[in-house]
Amino acid sequence: MKIKFHYSISFGGEVNINTRTNHLHFKKKTPWINFPSIPKEIKNEFYVKKVELNDEIKKLISNTFDKNDIWNWPKDYNEASGVGGVCDGDLWEINASFNDKKVSSSGASCYPDGYKKLISMFSKIFDVDFYQDI
Repeated sequence: MKIKFHYSISFGGEVNINTRTNHLHFKKKTPWINFPSIPKEIKNEFYVKKVELNDEIKKLISNTFDKNDIWNWPKDYNEASGVGGVCDGDLWEINASFNDKKVSSSGASCYPDGYKKLISMFSKIFDVDFYQDI
């Protein structure tokens, strides 16, 4: 299972979630904090989280993707939804693969059905309020 998810706000913070080895990593950046200067203990507690990519987590991810048709999201959601090119606001991108399924999709200020369920899943996995402090 591979996941790379990016979410950012114009003139705001960002969240990156991706797989490395057998773990899923969550990293949050805020524009008003000098990230390199934060002590490692605080960084790990508030801005960086790591969860083992075990069978339970893989099943949760797979079920969320299946139930919300995430595997079939269009490459450019804004174009597919008829909104067109938006270059401001919230930006998101997901690239994921599991077994024979793949998705590569992105958008700006527009979200496909199931997007809130995806964010809810990430919030549950990492025990975070996804949008807090961004």
